[in-house]
Amino acid sequence: PPGDFEQYNNIKRKERTVDTDEDCTSPHGTHITRIIAETAADPNYQFYQIADEHGEYDDRDLITAIVWATDYGADVLNLSLGSDHLADDNKDCGINGASCGIAEAAEYAVNSGVVLVSAAGNQSITESVCCPSLSEHSIAVGGCIARCTASIESRGGVVGPDITPPEAIWVHRPDNSGLSEVVCSARGCGPGEDCESNREITEWSGNPRFVAETPDTLAPAYFPVGSSNGPIMQRGTSFAAPIVTASVLNVLRIIKSEGKSVQPSVVGKHLRISGDEVGGVPVGVLNSFRFANELLTDKDLAKIRRKI
Repeated sequence: PPGDFEQYNNIKRKERTVDTDEDCTSPHGTHITRIIAETAADPNYQFYQIADEHGEYDDRDLITAIVWATDYGADVLNLSLGSDHLADDNKDCGINGASCGIAEAAEYAVNSGVVLVSAAGNQSITESVCCPSLSEHSIAVGGCIARCTASIESRGGVVGPDITPPEAIWVHRPDNSGLSEVVCSARGCGPGEDCESNREITEWSGNPRFVAETPDTLAPAYFPVGSSNGPIMQRGTSFAAPIVTASVLNVLRIIKSEGKSVQPSVVGKHLRISGDEVGGVPVGVLNSFRFANELLTDKDLAKIRRKI
């Protein structure tokens, strides 16, 4: 967990499956934790450290972590990782769904009532779809981008900033050859302008090619990370998954407080049918408000209302 996280959050369990004495072998998990902490309503955490100092892990450690978390009573598992072994002859995964040790662990978790949310992968080829997101038991999350169309103008083929809106996030290409994205910050467009009309939601170009109804939903794939040279934007479905996880946690909290339960498959169904449409993509963008209300209605509970 990042910094003084333990002082202000409820951590129920910390386990380590990797052979190391380092508490933080990769900052990746820290970023994911921060996203959940900022978007979920005070959940209880379990942490399972499986990555080594190089950010790599063994499938067996992932399987162990899934089983342990299930046995220790987790309601939702966020898996911002995965094994892209769709085309690995040594593992039995096919485009009609996953069948391997990881998928079996996912099935065990879901059959025990755990909701699995997993990142779909970060390469736009079929072979990169990650397991367990390939599994029919997991909610697979792809990425989307909210572009700021008000802050782009063409000057002889060169993209440059307009004077408004001031809060747009300019993302440069890795080789500093120019701008690759102009991202909406959702902080407003300036006096008299409508942010909604200037926001364009599109599929993230790094999503794996859609296969076997994967992914199930899309969420923002960009995440700002501090560096010695100032903030940089990281991108990937790893950052999209915890946004969905937090949305699931928030509505499950309401359902459990009313003494009710819900099957993981029902959670996945409502995520799929409640998403906002994106042109040319066979899956919707996460709409947390609509998702929560459709699931609450399914359980005969009162809908939530937006704050005005």
